[in-house]
Amino acid sequence: MPRSVLPPLRLVATLLLPVGLSAALLACGDKGDDDTDTDTDTDTDTDADTDTDTTADDDADGDGYAAADDCDDGDPAVNPGATEVCDGVDNDCDDLVDDADDSVDLSSAPTWYLDGDDDGYGDQEVQACAQPAGAAAGGGDCADDDPTVNPGADEACNGIDDDCDGVTDDDAIDRATFYEDGDGDGFGDPAASVLACEAPEGAVEDGSDCDDSSASVHPGADELCNGVDDDCDSATSEDGTATFFDESGVGTDWTSALAGSAGSPVAATVTEPGTLRLCDGTWYANVEVRADATIQGEGSDVVVDATGGTSAIWTETDGIRVAARDLALVGGTGIRSDVGGDAGGGVFCQAASTVELDNVDISGGTSYYAAGLNSTYCDTTVTDVTIHDNNATRGVGGALLTDGTHVWTGVDVHDNAASEFNGGVYLFSLSHPPVVSFEDVRLMDNVAGENGGLWMDYGELEWIGTTAGASALTGNVNSGRFGGVYVGYYVDRLSFDGVDFGTADGGDDNEPYDLYTFQYEIPYMAPDDATFDCDSYGCGVIETWDNGDPTATEFLSSYLLYNVVLADAAVTIQELSWGLESLSPCDATFVVYSSDDPAAGDWTYEGSAVYGTLPTEGPISTSSLAVLTEIGTYYALGVAFDCPFGGAYNSYTEAPDADMGFGEAVGSGGQIGFYDDDLTTVEQHWYQTEYAGPYSISVGFTEL
Repeated sequence: MPRSVLPPLRLVATLLLPVGLSAALLACGDKGDDDTDTDTDTDTDTDADTDTDTTADDDADGDGYAAADDCDDGDPAVNPGATEVCDGVDNDCDDLVDDADDSVDLSSAPTWYLDGDDDGYGDQEVQACAQPAGAAAGGGDCADDDPTVNPGADEACNGIDDDCDGVTDDDAIDRATFYEDGDGDGFGDPAASVLACEAPEGAVEDGSDCDDSSASVHPGADELCNGVDDDCDSATSEDGTATFFDESGVGTDWTSALAGSAGSPVAATVTEPGTLRLCDGTWYANVEVRADATIQGEGSDVVVDATGGTSAIWTETDGIRVAARDLALVGGTGIRSDVGGDAGGGVFCQAASTVELDNVDISGGTSYYAAGLNSTYCDTTVTDVTIHDNNATRGVGGALLTDGTHVWTGVDVHDNAASEFNGGVYLFSLSHPPVVSFEDVRLMDNVAGENGGLWMDYGELEWIGTTAGASALTGNVNSGRFGGVYVGYYVDRLSFDGVDFGTADGGDDNEPYDLYTFQYEIPYMAPDDATFDCDSYGCGVIETWDNGDPTATEFLSSYLLYNVVLADAAVTIQELSWGLESLSPCDATFVVYSSDDPAAGDWTYEGSAVYGTLPTEGPISTSSLAVLTEIGTYYALGVAFDCPFGGAYNSYTEAPDADMGFGEAVGSGGQIGFYDDDLTTVEQHWYQTEYAGPYSISVGFTEL
């Protein structure tokens, strides 16, 4: 409706007028009346104050509209020509404010959103100065018919875009924690988690896997003997478990398959390639191997006890590899072998196969042959192994190596026994002589009826010690025949390089000899860290010494002639040569005697070699003597001859060389009345000169 425009009033002395009168004056004027009313002051005051009233033409705010036409002449933004905007003010002076004025500029109005579900968020935009009924200040509602769905809602795992951000179920408040399952065993890695409404591909709800790279390791898995916490329970012990792993790594529990009892081992057979792992405990079993396989001990106290049964580990299958590591093999009576009788209580191999032993202890076997280890036709690689306290009821207490190639490193063979043959290691051949390499191998304190340490009938053996005492053959004993090493008929080469043979003073010497070569029945003693070679014919290199060139001869009939040498080295006297010849039939025998006191005539027979009928030309010699010397002992080296129909010519020298190689020649002598080879039936009357012997004698000996 049209508004009244009051004409401007000239205010005169408004402070002196009563309020009511002033108001009445303001209400008197008519629209369009431009007459000027003059008030008459009836005051007796002679001063005449003149007040000038504001006229309708005044424009106080300078907006181009006179005060009479302007509804707020104090605000230039408010006047009849202004644009109505949303600010709560009647901007265009038409008595209509904001939304009530249909001329309001809606561009100044806020945007509102029709809120159909009354959740405080709308969808369709509207402009209005004031919030319309059914509209909300917030927009972006993607489901305006559902009050639970709007931009301010919490996202939940329900397949709905609850917060209208265009993504369903993102950052939902009820998301679950899932864990990456790298090995696909249904248990995830606790260190690799993700929040999601549903399990992402490759993730699971259970995050208790202790090894997410192995599908066989997870809570609830069978605890296997593998050094791994298979069931993710660190309190679980693997002791007493046995597991066979095939070549693909799949494990099978063998605990019950090996559950024998003391004295009654169970027979078990490995038929496929893989590894049988045995954890700490005693396994009463005889394990046969028919495929490439390893018997692996896991722990510090793994024992396979074969007592009461056959071999602890054995095979008769060609072309396979059988390995045993980190365990002890106890007892067993072995398997029937081609060498005759049971053999190999600890390990038995009779096949064209390979046996590998590493960190294995073999003890307590009681076989007929080879109570500890038997290898017939097999190759062996033996490292850091001890073979001890095995007892053969006949031959070979420790190990029998028949044919094959054998590489042993860091092996101790000690305190084994056999009633016959050999206590320690025996090398034999059925078809191909064995080839053996020993490095840092020690054969110690083995006992047998014939030889204590090493018996070698065939093949080749190279025995090396890398440091002093690392390789040793000491303290081996028999009942009186050989001692440390017996070298048989068919030995191609036996080489020692830095091998300790013990000493009598040290109490670890071999008895009765360090070595004995059977071909010529020659014994030897060797020192510590000795280096020399042997074959079937002897050991070392024979050194030859003589006491000088002959300068004269004499004619004798029945005599024992000798030179006396004070030994300063331990050697084996193997050869003697004498300047003796005869024109008539004379029988000669070489002899060696020993004495601690030659002046007393107390001589001990050491050995002899029959030469036979003297030749017409000398000298005569023998290579079949075998006398071991001891330092500080006197040795008479002589020849006894009997010429019943005439004498023999003996060469001698007036100025002999006193050095005989293993000691000083300190005298000579002779004995009348020689009757038999060893002079044992004749009272010995020794005649010894005070100078080095005049007889032209040479001596061949070996010092190892």
